[in-house]
Amino acid sequence: MMQLVTGSKNCSSWTMRVWLVMRFFDIACEEIKIRLNQPDTAESIARYSPSGRIPCLILGDQVIWDSIAICEYLAERFPGKHLWPADSRKRAHARSICAEMHAEFICMRRALHFDINKIDADSGKRAICVAAVKRDVLRIEQIWEQCLKEYGGPFLFGELSIADAYFIPVVLRFRTYELTVRSQAVADYMDKVEHLKPVREWIAEAKESQC
Repeated sequence: MMQLVTGSKNCSSWTMRVWLVMRFFDIACEEIKIRLNQPDTAESIARYSPSGRIPCLILGDQVIWDSIAICEYLAERFPGKHLWPADSRKRAHARSICAEMHAEFICMRRALHFDINKIDADSGKRAICVAAVKRDVLRIEQIWEQCLKEYGGPFLFGELSIADAYFIPVVLRFRTYELTVRSQAVADYMDKVEHLKPVREWIAEAKESQC
């Protein structure tokens, strides 16, 4: 049995991404939960993760850390589940937007912290007035709109994939800070993914946790 080390569900967006992939594609694992922002958090994570960060996936005597590395490992280990799109063109596009999500949008993340339990429209309004934050938000909406238009929905690449799991925490960020989107297709996509069963389960557990 694989073990996935996760953080507090209310504020751990990177572990949410991997957790969702495993739930979407019915990949069994034991979850090891670590409360974040506690005096012993760093020590607890260090017991499992060489990088001192989570998520990490434990495979007996091997550890895989960083969300994209874990997702790539799962895609290779379970090729029949098609975690990435089967079509090579779609797959390259999906990997590109996940890499962009992984590396970019720093200004948005700093200004709009991942916090499922909070509703803070005022902070959202202030943040969107900052040019760099607005640029990040508009770029994310552009990614969603382009994918939905090119591949026909209902998910970013037609069928559910790692790419959706990578952007669902951003959907929840938009909800927390009540950020509006211009595209009806994007609004419909946000509603759809927010109501997926694993997403609802994560949100329900987040409401009982603190960071």
